[in-house]
Formats: sequence, structure tokens, C-alpha cells
Amino acid sequence: MLGLGEVSRLRGDTEGAVELFREGMETSSNWLDLYAFIASFGLVRALQSKGMEPEALEALESADQLARKSATPLYFARLVEAHRMLVLLRRGRLEEARTVLKKQRSAGTSGKEERYVEGLVSDLETLARARLALMEGDVRRCIGLAVSVAQQARDQDRGLHALYANLILVQAHWQAEETDKALSVLKRSLSFAAERGILQPFVDEGAEMARILYRARTLGVDHPLIGRLLAAFPLDQQSTAAAQTQPHSVEPLSPRELRVLTLLSQGLSNKEVATKLYLSVRTVKWYTSNIYAKLGVSSRTQAIAKARQLQILPE
Repeated sequence: MLGLGEVSRLRGDTEGAVELFREGMETSSNWLDLYAFIASFGLVRALQSKGMEPEALEALESADQLARKSATPLYFARLVEAHRMLVLLRRGRLEEARTVLKKQRSAGTSGKEERYVEGLVSDLETLARARLALMEGDVRRCIGLAVSVAQQARDQDRGLHALYANLILVQAHWQAEETDKALSVLKRSLSFAAERGILQPFVDEGAEMARILYRARTLGVDHPLIGRLLAAFPLDQQSTAAAQTQPHSVEPLSPRELRVLTLLSQGLSNKEVATKLYLSVRTVKWYTSNIYAKLGVSSRTQAIAKARQLQILPE
């Protein structure tokens, strides 16, 4: 259940992942606290992907109680705090995240298995520090921390943690206006994810990652996964990102016009679009007319084709 839950989450089925992790916790809590403890972190990540941060923090409390319940290694408590910091950062609660950071403790390890687990925990702690640095605008510190995780995780076969570090690196290089470096790391990340069917970590990065993906395509990054990734982002993030990267030769579509066009491109009728956006059919037709005028077309098919040609819509 834990393995299937993680696969479901990585491939974008967050609802299915939540169900699997909850079932795993319920099953294992009857006989083995360790697996319930591990399942709780999977549940935290799945809830976070669904934008349910308060519920994710509740799941962390459950993990914390399990860690305190019996004699457990120090890294159990560190795992709880590292995940707590990451959830708080996603919520924009920087001050609370800084407080958690000050409490972080390191510990020596002896056996081979413990050294591997120590690496996993250390990755998460350093990724949290890197994300905090990025949010505080300390790009150079963020890059230094993320590079160290990416290299170490890659060398020690923790590919998923290397991907997480690289996604932070892409944003840090982009923020530092180091476009070539950002695109180079992005291409590596896309190749790694495409081979494994991974989508959700990109989407979890939010609107900034959607904007970077749109912009990367206009700069010549022609990777087949980009279209699938963009289609997986929430509609409002797609619309905003597309609006910010439209060619200046076309009068920009408004976020609402982009949402209408995106839904039309998915094969929805005017009535279905109206229902989804809580609009009248007449209003949808009015938006559609504006879209046609701005794109210089006269039909839905032409509008969709033109928008894709201009890379306003994902393929």
C-alpha cells in the first residue's frame, strides 16, 4: 500500500494516494507502528499535493505521537520536523518554519542501514533550508544547498530527492536570471521524470514552475513531457502562466479568457464551460468572441490551433 500510494502520488493521482496511505496506516497501526509511521509521511505529501496543508499538519502530529510512543532512533523525530518545516513553507509560514529549523538536531550513525536513513533525513532537512533561502530571496545560499543535495542524492541512489533538489535549483537559477543553467537543470529533470511517469513534484512547485515551463518552451525546450505537465497544473495557474508568457504580437488574453479557451480545448461545450466556471452560456460566448478577435481567428478549432502554435496552451 505504501509503494502504490507513492506511485499514485508521483503520477498525479493524489486522491488515490491519500486513500492508499490512510488504509496503510490503519492496517499497520494494528500490529507495527513503524509502517504506520512511514505511511503518515506519505499521507502528508499526498495531502500537501492536494493543497490540504492543515490536514497534512494533523497527519504530522500523528507521526509525532508514534515517534514518542516507543524507543525510536533520533532520526524519527528529525523526519517529523523536516516534513513539518516543508509543509509550513508551502503555507508561507516562514517565521514558524525558522523556529522549527532552529530546533533541528544532527546525530551520528553507525550501521550501513542507519547511514542510508541518515542521508534521507539530511536530504529533507537541507531541502527545507534551501526552500527557505529561496523564499527569503537568498538565491546563492539556496543554490549552494540544493546543489549539495542533488549531487549527494544522485551519488547515493536517492533519485527522487535529487529531483526535488533540481526543481528548487531551476527556480533559483531562474530567479538569479541564469537562464541557461535553469534550462539545463530543467532538461535533466524532465528526462528523469519522463522515464518514470513522474508529474506531481513539478505541479507541487506551483505557479512559478508553470511559468518557467511555458517560458522554457518559447526558448526552444521541446520536451514531450512539458505539455502533460502544464495540463496537470490547476487551471488558474495554467492561465496566469500562459498570460505572462504570451508573445507581444498578440493582444494578451485575460486569465478568464485563457480559462475558457483551455476548457474549450479539452472538448467541453459552451454549456459545460459555463457550468464549470459558474457563468451563463451567453457570457461564455462573449468570452469566446473576444478570444477569436484577439487571436485573429473565426472558429474554435482555429483558436485552439493558434493558441497552441503560440504556445499559450499546452499540447
